Amino acid sequence: MRMKYTWVVLIASLIAARSTSAQTGSSEATKAPKNGIVSLHMKDLAREREILVYFTGPTIGQVSDIKPDQIGIRFLPSKKVIPAASITDPMAPNTPTSPPPTRFSAPFGNSVLEIGLAQDDSTEPDKNDTQVEVTFKGIHFTAGTVVPLSATGTIYNKSNIQDLVALTRKALAAAKTTEEKDEFASLAVTVPGAVASGSGAPGSGTPAVGSTDINFNRDFYSADLIKPARHLFDSASVGFVLKKGNSESSDPRHFEAGLKFRKTVLLANRDALKTIRQSVAAGGSTPDPSTLDALSKLQQAFLRGVIVDNGGYFEGDAKGLRISHVSNAVYNVQTQIASVSRALGNQTGFWSFRVMPAGFELGHNLTAGQTVNAQRGSLARYKAGGQLNLHYQAKDSTRRVEFEALTVQRFLFKEENGVDVKTNKVIAVPSGGKNWTEANLRFYFGPIILKHRAGVKVDYQRGYLPPVYAFTKTFTYGLVFESTDDDTSSQ
Repeated sequence: MRMKYTWVVLIASLIAARSTSAQTGSSEATKAPKNGIVSLHMKDLAREREILVYFTGPTIGQVSDIKPDQIGIRFLPSKKVIPAASITDPMAPNTPTSPPPTRFSAPFGNSVLEIGLAQDDSTEPDKNDTQVEVTFKGIHFTAGTVVPLSATGTIYNKSNIQDLVALTRKALAAAKTTEEKDEFASLAVTVPGAVASGSGAPGSGTPAVGSTDINFNRDFYSADLIKPARHLFDSASVGFVLKKGNSESSDPRHFEAGLKFRKTVLLANRDALKTIRQSVAAGGSTPDPSTLDALSKLQQAFLRGVIVDNGGYFEGDAKGLRISHVSNAVYNVQTQIASVSRALGNQTGFWSFRVMPAGFELGHNLTAGQTVNAQRGSLARYKAGGQLNLHYQAKDSTRRVEFEALTVQRFLFKEENGVDVKTNKVIAVPSGGKNWTEANLRFYFGPIILKHRAGVKVDYQRGYLPPVYAFTKTFTYGLVFESTDDDTSSQ
């Protein structure tokens, strides 16, 4: 069991500290100096105690820089100091019965340092200590500069080991889209100029009141991506999407509800991932060169994975408070390529994207309210698209700004039933292309309550959504309320 803990901690720490922005929990890391320390932490486990330090760039691996008398270590808040005699010498022999020597990790360009500590009372943190401070008299970077450094990091032990394991899942996670969040709801007012449905010609009717977007998802099965895949899918969920307005130009009249199965194929070098999983299973206490190289490859991957979704759902005409006129049973299969979240500027801003090269929607019409021009038949669509997400998260605050833009281009292989929104009669929608584009800017403020946050948004929608295919072109502004599951790490 100890070996399992050791390897989980090592893999988690290397992935998390070198992954984009070195995020911890929901906060974002600040930008480190050019020649400095990205992060550090201490592993305080049974029969193993060491500190891992991650520099911002390659060092020359100067052994004299990491001699015990060149390193100062103390615990916080107790300020207990580890004596130099309890720090292992870089030239000390590496034996099964002795603590590992202090050393740089060559596969990372000597940018990762493991500081070995004696396993005795002199290196044991006090009961209330949660941080460790490490000071170097001078580190030689490859740029030819010698820099004195000091940094503080977390102490990890069995009581908080899951915090570090969570960082591994975050490093392997992909950012969620709005439609994938557990809960999302917005109530918006249409920018003046639209006319409420059924109010007559423009300029003669009642101004539109607004629109609403609601998404709800709930996972009932989820596998751990850190472990080898054993099933045809990694997660399964149920949910629904509602997009509704009350003016002819702002009402997509779109509703869908159903079941989705998801398979995530990680693109972080499959051989490297296999090597890491085998090392975890073997339970070795120290990493071998091949495993360190595999970890490096995993961290460098920009494209996080290929996401394959398939499932069935019901889609219907959301007119008023009921489903009317047209509804379909649809089987959907689609493939998306997801990126990691990359830092912007001072690393309080991040961006990510999704690309959907291909998706197919196959199904059959269930109802057609007015059947004069309608036929119950099959439907077949091809779709492709993409999504861009930018967000800024204030340090030490719940304030957040997020921009999301997406587009989906559908191609109808066959005529389908749709609705003429002026007459509310079922019509035949010809085959061909139907685009949907949406962009929104959201501002979140106030405290996070029960893993949810509130804010305001400005939204633009344009195009057609099945099954009504009512042309929508609208600007709205209003309130938004959503869950804080911003990526798939919690699945």
